[in-house]
Amino acid sequence: MTLTTQRIVSKLVLGGSFGVGKTSIRRSYFGETFISDHLSTLGADFAVKRVDIQDNVVLELQIWDLAGQPGFENLRQRFFKGAAAAFMVFDLTRKDTFVALDSWFEQLWRSQKSKRMPITILGNKIDLEGHQVTEEEVRAYMDRLREEHDLGDTYLAYYTTSAKTGEHIQTVFQEISQALYTKNNDD
Repeated sequence: MTLTTQRIVSKLVLGGSFGVGKTSIRRSYFGETFISDHLSTLGADFAVKRVDIQDNVVLELQIWDLAGQPGFENLRQRFFKGAAAAFMVFDLTRKDTFVALDSWFEQLWRSQKSKRMPITILGNKIDLEGHQVTEEEVRAYMDRLREEHDLGDTYLAYYTTSAKTGEHIQTVFQEISQALYTKNNDD
């Protein structure tokens, strides 16, 4: 007896301010080398990766890396549509990028019919000194998101990462892929 492989196609968006490391996170996930003088993403960058979830289940992860510069808000709305999951990224050494997550979440919420998507907040650049955002601040922010947007038991996680060293990069993609699979089976 031959088992059929289940293929799940899911769109994952990476949102966050300019310079927080979204492209470097994607590059690290794909095993590409870190580039310290990376050029800004204009509009969006797109990549696909197949993830084996379990026997006979493959997730085709369509990863959209969205431009973080001001002025791309209207364009981002288009790219947020149809997203099944999101990474919201901030730079641990720049508090303004953490504060800006409110705007990013609002843009994401406006574009979604269902607010029950897996979301992971990534505090990137853990390898650098001078962190301006504490884990307690992020946890309080997540509590506020859960309450204000009635997220209930929706997957909402927080990780610190380093796109430069690769710390926790594979883990966060594995975790969100599993959350997508679980959500897909629950729907």
